Amino acid sequence: MDYLWGRPAGDAIMALLRARADRSRALNWIQIGSMAGPTIELPSVALRSANFRLQGNGQGAVSTRAYLAELPSLIEEIDGGGIAVTARTMPLADVGTAWTEPEVPGVRTVLTP
Repeated sequence: MDYLWGRPAGDAIMALLRARADRSRALNWIQIGSMAGPTIELPSVALRSANFRLQGNGQGAVSTRAYLAELPSLIEEIDGGGIAVTARTMPLADVGTAWTEPEVPGVRTVLTP
């Protein structure tokens, strides 16, 4: 799962493909962010020389209907402890404070009305 994209992604893809002894084994690259840049340069041989699949995933990749269909089971998993969520709440009126405070690793800030 690639949060970076940009040049680091292009370089990493090519390095991984060159290093693989068995290029027929599937490699799925899921692009979910672009912190290092909006584009990559990727030689066409990357797609032809290995069992390599490049796909994106984000809000537009899942329909609202599918998202809503899965939401109840996700909530059950969280409520049952299957997925740990560490969060702190802050009133929406304090958004300026929330925005400028240092992040606490692993803790999500949730703004409430």
